[in-house]
Amino acid sequence: MRTKNQEQPVLRIGEENSSEMARKGLFPLLAFCSLNHSESPVNGALTIQTDLPVLGGSPSQEIWYAGEVSRRSESHGFQIAETSTWTVGTLVIEGGSLGENTRKAYAALTAFLTDKRQHPVRLWNTIPQIHHKSGELNRYMRFCQERGSILDRYLKSGFGGSLCAATAVGSERNRQILSFVAFHKAGQTCENHRQVNAYEYPKEHGPTSPTFARAMRVAGPKDDLLFISGTASIVGHRSQHPGHVVNQTAETIRNLRVLLGPYTPVSLRIYLRRPKDLKSIQDAVQTAFGTKIFTLYIQADICRRELLVEIEAVAEYPRTNSPNA
Repeated sequence: MRTKNQEQPVLRIGEENSSEMARKGLFPLLAFCSLNHSESPVNGALTIQTDLPVLGGSPSQEIWYAGEVSRRSESHGFQIAETSTWTVGTLVIEGGSLGENTRKAYAALTAFLTDKRQHPVRLWNTIPQIHHKSGELNRYMRFCQERGSILDRYLKSGFGGSLCAATAVGSERNRQILSFVAFHKAGQTCENHRQVNAYEYPKEHGPTSPTFARAMRVAGPKDDLLFISGTASIVGHRSQHPGHVVNQTAETIRNLRVLLGPYTPVSLRIYLRRPKDLKSIQDAVQTAFGTKIFTLYIQADICRRELLVEIEAVAEYPRTNSPNA
């Protein structure tokens, strides 16, 4: 039987000392680490590597705390940490071809989720050389094609439910990484009226549309949590303000505000293509959201060459006032 605390979708994100969090009844679940991470692993947390450097004095790791001690295991090739409500996992594939690696990773993910009867709420993908050619397509388009074929079968299997929040960014290293967060019950997808749904993009963006939702909401007795996908300067299905980082950041923030609605962001990850844009992006983000939100600035290749910045978020809203209550 779950305790009252375990019934809540408790996640807290930051750098807080583990012993202080334990006194609050919260325990390390995952540690999201940068390429230049040099600290010791967080005791009890699953370490999720990104192969991406942080910039501008950002913390070297982001720690997620859950409402109970997690159990560690390995399954379907994933390193796993799980509680009675949350499951997180990460799979790193060295070398190999993009198509084969993507099929392998997503076949393993969907098999794991089906076996465990868990519902995905958040996915992260690190793709080596995301803009290089893969046959007639670039590697991001090829990734979307292979991922889409696996997820399409999964969603039609009767258990998969719906698409969840996701991010896919590129690195210069030769490792493909898939990491996930899953919950013991299905979340609710959220879309942005300013944008065409990603999974309905026209063919000019590739033969297979990206298979993710703009955000996913997870409801519980105490708080609702909102996981927002990597969000960029796109209106409709077209990129806006090519080459202009300030305008792109402002457009991205407008898209984030639509998705956030009444939710309050508790963490932000900002992916930027060019380190020289850091100050301009920081100024815009801090003006929009203040300086108290846990924030990581990460250098990465964005999925479209013309895009310079992408932002993802986790947000919360008290369940007693929730729009889903």
